[in-house]
Parts: sequence; C-alpha cells; structure tokens
Amino acid sequence: APEAENVAEHMKRHNWAEARMLEGIIGPDDEAWAEGIAALTGDSLATEGEDSEAAARKLAEFDKKPTYAALAKALKHAEAPTRSAVADSLAKLGKPAGLKPLASADIDDAQTGLQMTDAIRAIYAKQSLRFVLKATKEKDQTLRRSAVATLGEMVSTGAVGKGDRKTIVKALDALSKADDPQVRAAAARSYGLMPGKDVADNVKALMADKTLPVKRAVATALAAYAGADANGALLGFVKEGDARLKANALASLGKLKVEEALDQVVTHLNHE
Repeated sequence: APEAENVAEHMKRHNWAEARMLEGIIGPDDEAWAEGIAALTGDSLATEGEDSEAAARKLAEFDKKPTYAALAKALKHAEAPTRSAVADSLAKLGKPAGLKPLASADIDDAQTGLQMTDAIRAIYAKQSLRFVLKATKEKDQTLRRSAVATLGEMVSTGAVGKGDRKTIVKALDALSKADDPQVRAAAARSYGLMPGKDVADNVKALMADKTLPVKRAVATALAAYAGADANGALLGFVKEGDARLKANALASLGKLKVEEALDQVVTHLNHE
C-alpha cells in the first residue's frame, strides 16, 4: 500500500484500499480484500476525526468477514461519532455477526450506549422469528433483552405474518413474568408496539410492577392503551421522583390527550 505522508498521499492510499477491496469482491480474492480492508481501517479507523467516522460508514458497503473484525475493534474508538458510525454500519449490514460485538460495547455510555442497543434490535428485526425467539433465551443479557424488545417491533412493522402474533403473544406472556426486571421491561416495550386485547391482561399486570426499569417501559408503552386504567397509572408515574419515568409518563399522557394532565405536559415541555 502507498505510504500516506500528506493529504494527497492519504487519498491515494484510501483509493488504493478501496480498489483492492473491490478486486477482492469481483475476484473473488480474499487476499486482495484483506489487504484493502487492512489499509483502509488501519489508516482511517485508528485515527481521529472525520476520517475514522467516514471509514466506519464506508464499511457498511462490504459484507465480508474482515469488515466485522474491523468494526468490532472500532467500537472501542475514543471518539463518539466513530462509535456511532460503527453501530450504524453494523445495523445497516444487518447480519448476526454484528450482534456479539455490539453487546460487548459499552451500552451504559451516555453518548452512544443507546445506539448500540438500537443497532442490536435493528439486526434482530432483519432475522427470522425463529431466530429472535431463540435469542430470547440468550445467556448474554443484553442480547436477550434486545431480542425480547424486538418481538413487538416485528409485529408492528409486519415483519411476521398474522398467524405469528399468537406465537409472539405466548412467548411474551412468559417473558413478562421473568425474574429479571430488565426482561420484563423489554416485554413491556414490545407490548407498546403491538396493542391488543390478547395482551391487555399482561400490560395490566406490568402496570403494578414496582421495579423502576419496568415502570419506565410501561410508562412509554401505555401510550398505545387508552383508558381509565392506563390514565390512572400514568398520572401516578408523573408524581414519582425519577425524571425519566416522569418524562415517559408525560409523553404518553400527551399522546393520549388526557385532559387532566395536559397542563403538566405543557409545563414539562416548556421546561425542556
């Protein structure tokens, strides 16, 4: 690969890398691909600024084994825009190979943590229902919770057939009663995306759950469940001290247009 001592040489190296990667695809020539990917990622992902972010986004165009290795490494990059670009690329590629790297990332990171879990769900949403149901039993809790939260999305987007709803309802019935409150919260998220009489009792049961993760998820899910029970639960959440719980509840009350809470919603939005 040509050395990169200035901007012109850097662009030459970048173009060389892309040419080798393309040669590897057309060939197919794994050695050419490996050389290209190594030049591109070694020259760009290891740097700072726009180059590393652009390299991470470029890799979304190449569904090859070295791509996932490079992106997995870049999930530890010091800069948030690059980590964000990596998550976007893995979500765009949509292959199971991206799941474990994303689950190993810092999902508690204030800047990009939520994007990691969003990318995991995006990948699950592109898989078969059988694959996602199996993932609801994953030992890795991040992957498990994300799979549970994806089930409702698969219903709402029409990724599964009408007959599959019964299978999902049955699975969520057990998951909504899991020992792990994060799993119950993920089930609540799914219920919010697939409202119906067949899950109403489960939602009502979760409304009584005392754990904070479940309360937060239920507060968002209830936007899909108009009625006195939902309104009462949401008004109760508004009075609690947790800021995120209160924000979720107010957002749902606003969507439901609960007159009794509109003043609180407006006040909250003005404060924000």
